[in-house]
This record gives sequence, C-alpha cells and structure tokens, in this order.
Amino acid sequence: MVTGSDVVETAVAIRGDKIVAIGPESLLPPADRVIDASGKYVLPGLIDCHLHVGPEYDDWRTAPAAAARTGLTTLLPFVVYDEGETLPKAIARLREEAEAASVLGVTRQALSNLLNERTGLSPDMALRIEKAFGPKMDHLMRMQLAFDLAAARRRETTIKVKRFVKRSTA
Repeated sequence: MVTGSDVVETAVAIRGDKIVAIGPESLLPPADRVIDASGKYVLPGLIDCHLHVGPEYDDWRTAPAAAARTGLTTLLPFVVYDEGETLPKAIARLREEAEAASVLGVTRQALSNLLNERTGLSPDMALRIEKAFGPKMDHLMRMQLAFDLAAARRRETTIKVKRFVKRSTA
C-alpha cells in the first residue's frame, strides 16, 4: 500500500466502500472475498495519475489544494523516467526534488530543469542555494560560466559567422 510517506506491504480490510483496517493479514477479520494484489500498488481514494505540474501548469503549492477541492486524494505526476529507473525510484526522485525545491522556494520543475541541464544556473538560484546549503554564490556562478564556455567551444564549428573587417574611410 502507498501511504503519504511510504510504500508498505500490508493487508487491507474493506467494508462496503471504506477501508476499515490495515495490517498483517493474520490480524484482520475473516473476509468474504480476497483480492490478491501481490506485486501491485494500492492507493486509497480518487487518483489523478497523469498530472502535469510545471511552469506552465499548477505547481506543487497550488496543485494539491486544487485536487483536494475536487475530491482527489492521490496525485501522481506524469513522470519522465531516467533510463533503467523504476516507478518507485522515479517517485523517490520526484519527492527529493520537491523537498529541495521547497527549501529553495522554487517550483519542483524549476529545480528539475536545473538538475537535468535543461536550464543554466541563474544568479537568483545560486543565491538561494548559498542561503539554503552554504556553497558561495560567486563560486557557483564561476562554475556555471566555465560550463557555458566549454559548451560554446564544443559547438564552435556549428556557429557560422563571417569575420568583420572594418572598411577604410579613405
């Protein structure tokens, strides 16, 4: 079963349409019907399992509030998996990104873009990282500049520019 903070192997007792007990199967009351969910994830409540959260949509501050107003209890964002990454690992990665983004006061998508090299480090983000974690903003920005310069050099042959030659005025 997936809870707000963990994934646990457990048995679930349901009466009518409500969960009435969770725990080891041996401690639950006898059941009229047993559904074997071994190897599956059980998520209680209404689920939105294809949620787009990002800069052009809701962020993790507004999306849960909007979802709760509509009766949704579980939000699973659309996940782009890293190669070889499992769903639990992807969810753990998203949770870590969300926690770090919360500390930095930015959206998870903004932090994800930085971590996955879809955007460069801005002075504002460098300052947030300095305040939250300690590395000096100046050092972080020098690292970003060195990275940007090296990337430009790697693309040098694809940048076609004619050399400017000043015409003589005589």
